[in-house]
Amino acid sequence: MKHLSRALLSTALLLAAATPAAAQLPDDKHWFYEYGGPSSDSFALTPFGHHLYIGGLFLRTDNDTKKKNLTRFNLLSEGWERVPGIDETISGGVWAIHAGDDGWLYVGGNFTNIAGTVSSAVARFRPGDSTWSALTDTAPTLVSAGQGAGPTNGRVLALVKIGASLYVGGEYTGPGGSPQNEKYIRRYHLTTSKWERLGGGLDGNVRALAAAPNGDLIAGGQFTGGLARWNGTAWSVIGGGVGGGAGGSPIVRALAMGRTGPLYIGGDFDTVNAAGTAVAVRDVASWNGTAWSAMAGGFDAQYRQSNGTNFDSDGVFDMKLDAAGVVYAGGDFDASAGRSVLNLRHIARWDGTGAWKPMGSGVGTTGSQIVNCLAVSPAGGVYAGGVFNIGYGTLGAAAKNFARWLPSRDFTGYIPGAADNLMTIIPTAANARNVSLLSRTGTAYVLQSSDNMQAWSDIANTTFTGDGTVRGYNITSAAARRFYRFTATAY
Repeated sequence: MKHLSRALLSTALLLAAATPAAAQLPDDKHWFYEYGGPSSDSFALTPFGHHLYIGGLFLRTDNDTKKKNLTRFNLLSEGWERVPGIDETISGGVWAIHAGDDGWLYVGGNFTNIAGTVSSAVARFRPGDSTWSALTDTAPTLVSAGQGAGPTNGRVLALVKIGASLYVGGEYTGPGGSPQNEKYIRRYHLTTSKWERLGGGLDGNVRALAAAPNGDLIAGGQFTGGLARWNGTAWSVIGGGVGGGAGGSPIVRALAMGRTGPLYIGGDFDTVNAAGTAVAVRDVASWNGTAWSAMAGGFDAQYRQSNGTNFDSDGVFDMKLDAAGVVYAGGDFDASAGRSVLNLRHIARWDGTGAWKPMGSGVGTTGSQIVNCLAVSPAGGVYAGGVFNIGYGTLGAAAKNFARWLPSRDFTGYIPGAADNLMTIIPTAANARNVSLLSRTGTAYVLQSSDNMQAWSDIANTTFTGDGTVRGYNITSAAARRFYRFTATAY
């Protein structure tokens, strides 16, 4: 709630005289902002197949009001698409998206009807055949009556599937008089179609869920200890829990863990092992099963703006781990602890070398902006979502809210849907060959040919503007060359 109050101040700040643009750093060429995207808040980014699903509280995406609160970004065409069944009538926001290992995408929030499916704060979508399904218990006995379609009275903020169970965490409390062990955390058994309690439950909001390598459930949030493990029988606090935070109320909002660990946690807290000999940290730490690492102390308590105004940092809102073990943290911070590393601006990376590292100028230029969610790209780098502008922009710069970081790519002059993703090189053949691509709406393309893959020339009458559909040509009518490709020319 602290960040929400600061957001009210952002209007006044944006009306103030814009500060000069910040100097652009060399690494800023690795950021790309011009995809369009949600307006405004996104809270969840989840890759599934060749799409990135995005949920939040936004009225439109890329100026399309039917892409409301839940949409998807095609990683091949780099264009926005409607999720089948979703339009402007969706009844609530989306705060959690989890890609199951069963072909289903699980979605949580505060909706009561999604894509025509009556549900309570949680539902599932199967991209393979565009099917929506409620998680319904037709005769609930393990939770109170009235909650057969999911938790009531509050948002679902976290989801994870482990085996045949979908674990559902949030700030929900259920109908009046609901027992404690029905609040904040429960699971849906996908085989028996039953909602179930988890022992005595947890006594506060659940903000993040993850699977431990052995199949145990790990939960983070605003309950006693802030970090706990469910082994199938009982709950236990992990590593003595967390402490401190704004107003003495610690929050764990993000969990990230590889196949063998360690466990990385992010949020708003000042200590770990709060139940024992506390270790000073700031908003981030890692646990290897026996001991805590402060990860170079985490992030600074203050966000210092270029116009001289300071804010208390709200800490980390999401963390993701890539295949190489690099940890990415997003949220509301601008420097590492002690301000030894600057230019973080809401996003940073940790590669285990003992320091947080900037990603160019980061994203956003004020303390009222934020990175709410991150996703590791299957093609490398990360995507960031939230409310922010260009990291080296001005105070009054237009919001972007969605951006990609790819350290191996210079995005100077980049055209979405261009060579990185859609340049298909096709050796010629004596028989007829049809070549095609999934086009990006509003992007201009042309089919080109070459003998050496160095010098390319346009093929006459093959220029077209993408419309989100598959477009193709028969190349036998073209001059005999060794290779062909589609490339984007403008958008």
